Amino acid sequence: MAKKKIINIFKDTDPLWKYVRGTGNWTSIVDTDDYDAWTTNLSGEEVDELGTELEAYLAEAVEFAKAEGKDVQHIANEFYKTAQDGTKYIKFKRKKYDEDTEGPKVYNITGEEITGQVKKDPGGGSTLRVRAMIKPYFMASTKTVGLSFGMLAVQIIENKEYVGASGFEDESSGETPPFEVASESEDY
Repeated sequence: MAKKKIINIFKDTDPLWKYVRGTGNWTSIVDTDDYDAWTTNLSGEEVDELGTELEAYLAEAVEFAKAEGKDVQHIANEFYKTAQDGTKYIKFKRKKYDEDTEGPKVYNITGEEITGQVKKDPGGGSTLRVRAMIKPYFMASTKTVGLSFGMLAVQIIENKEYVGASGFEDESSGETPPFEVASESEDY
């Protein structure tokens, strides 16, 4: 069976180029996530302020698609997702298409590129700035117009180290623990 050619009706449309600062969560910039993409969920004041501009940009994209003769039946205007704690965020991502696809460039607080030094992803709650490319898409199968949020680069402004799955840190201040625990104990 022949592969269908996807035609991008927005190929000549200028994307929105933005630097967006916020709080990053579930950030994967060292390795890709389970869906083969580098991602971060960014929230905060600058992310919230994008709303009006995104709505206007999407409205232009819908009008363009209709002018191109597309039967637009759905508009993907849910830019924001909501975390369990009620925080609104936008998911920025860079898809890995093949082994030659490079992840987003990473920069430190002074704006210098970090090359070959990033070994761990920033922890949840880290302050990040994302270089984003926001562009419209038309999905012919569902007749939907929406916006994609590409992540080209990430600046780590404040890194909050990931503490681990338990969330506990060493609170001993060098003191001897009040009791000994056998690491291989089956008493519990």
